[in-house]
Amino acid sequence: MKYEDILAFLGEGAAHPGGAAGTAAFLQDHPIPSGSNILEIGCGTGRTACMLAQMGHYVTALDRSEIMLRKAETRSAQMGVEVNFVQGDAASLPFSHEQFDLVLLESVSVFFEPDSVFRQIWNVLKPGGRVYDREMYSLQENADLEAEMRRLYGISVIPDAAGWMNYYTNAGFSQARLWVPSNGNSLLQPQGNTFGDDPFQVIDIEILFELSVNCFFAENAEFLDKYHEKLGYGVFIAEKGLPSA
Repeated sequence: MKYEDILAFLGEGAAHPGGAAGTAAFLQDHPIPSGSNILEIGCGTGRTACMLAQMGHYVTALDRSEIMLRKAETRSAQMGVEVNFVQGDAASLPFSHEQFDLVLLESVSVFFEPDSVFRQIWNVLKPGGRVYDREMYSLQENADLEAEMRRLYGISVIPDAAGWMNYYTNAGFSQARLWVPSNGNSLLQPQGNTFGDDPFQVIDIEILFELSVNCFFAENAEFLDKYHEKLGYGVFIAEKGLPSA
């Protein structure tokens, strides 16, 4: 069973580094202008998207998983917020030119070819718009780590921080920088996304009895123990420049 399928059946709402608490802390430090038109790519079960809608933003949330989106719609209904959920792929964004003020991704970019995805993000952003991309990056080149991440999680790339910023520059963004959490960026620190802390999490209970899923949990713990010092994470912030006068 693929990693993204496991997350979907678990109804996990914040599997990204830093978890839901990390997202909230970042947005507190980087407040979004009221009433912004936001696109979240890879929204999963909609935890971040619904939080943004609660804050008064106009939110469109895209995911390719039908299971994730069904659980996201249930979450938004239970929370009483409106989110425009769209089934689609980050590699082929179904949106018009210069539609959004902000594009948000959380542990999504590693699963795609960044050059093509970031160019599409540039296209759907309004001039002066920003990307907030919470993502892992390698701290040192390690072929074994990359191979293991491809096998376990199905990632496409895992560049270092400079490599991620180069992808944004190559896609046409005028500025790119990295924000690192003040409390550190170890993948082993508490994520704030354990069972029980999300009152709207919908778990397909039968998944917990799947042998392959339990094997994955064991391999995931082993991977983090072995490689956590070779990976960091943060939020890459990129801006689409204003047109020349």
